[in-house]
Amino acid sequence: MPAPLEKALPENDPLLVWRKEFPILASTTYMISHSLGAMPRRTADALQQFANTWATRGIRAWEEGWWDMPVTTGDLIATLIGAGKSEVVMHQNVSICQWIVTSCFNWSGPRNKLVTDGLNFPSNDYIYYGLERQGARIVSVPSPDGMTLPLELLLDAIDEQTQLVSVSHVAFRSSYVQDLAAITKRAHEVGAMVVADLYQSDAMRFLNGTPNVPAMYSAQGGYEIINEIGVEAIRAKSLRQTQFLMDLADEADFPVRTCREPDRRGGVVILDIPWGKEVTKELARREILVDYRPGAGIRIAPHFYTADEEILHTVEQIQGITAAGV
Repeated sequence: MPAPLEKALPENDPLLVWRKEFPILASTTYMISHSLGAMPRRTADALQQFANTWATRGIRAWEEGWWDMPVTTGDLIATLIGAGKSEVVMHQNVSICQWIVTSCFNWSGPRNKLVTDGLNFPSNDYIYYGLERQGARIVSVPSPDGMTLPLELLLDAIDEQTQLVSVSHVAFRSSYVQDLAAITKRAHEVGAMVVADLYQSDAMRFLNGTPNVPAMYSAQGGYEIINEIGVEAIRAKSLRQTQFLMDLADEADFPVRTCREPDRRGGVVILDIPWGKEVTKELARREILVDYRPGAGIRIAPHFYTADEEILHTVEQIQGITAAGV
């Protein structure tokens, strides 16, 4: 076992008071919040409220709040992203939402170009290429290194034949943050529109089918907590801890596949370690939760409830596993 990594740890982190709100943190080093956040205690209470409402109000619950939950839950997100009331609604997943938005466009005319980027999530690309049957011309701007995408390459692809630009704000393989303001400015200059998360003035018209009420009950607690803490405080801690994690990785000679620039770095650090899948499984056996993606590496995401000691512990365990062989 190699010697422990040496690193001074900051003291008096005010966000650690929230740890007691998340039961799993008592037994697990939770570094996979990019995939599924730790469950707050209030989520169990919310799901019990859903069950009680169903049991006592039955079908009347739909007209007493259930039907509006995609919007009322979306309003919790709206305050986080600077949107207005009733401008955000909940959907099953990003890919379905992408399909709903792209189905609103006519792809049979001369303005039939859809520009996307090589860092997009694969299931989104499947939807885009399916539009070719309707006349769409898909232009995917490749990443030169599989991690980042120079802004000028994407801007050069957006022209007067472009109807829609669809980009990932944060790349899932590298946590690279794209410049949405510059991309949107260029798209609007040539008369194109942009899909980046939710980009419409009134999201109500995209609702269809019966909303998944239990899922929205379970989601509200997390959004409430983020509103209570504040996005700025969470982002500041994320930048500090991801830098701390990258510094530790550098000391351990682990290749880092994450952008070093703070303004272009999301909340995930990717380590390109040999036998990453097997290392991830061994970490889980040791109650350290991360995940692995082929072509990227081990993805580690500290969150506002993460202690610096947990980051140090995670890197030390990876160091020990790789030194011993997997």
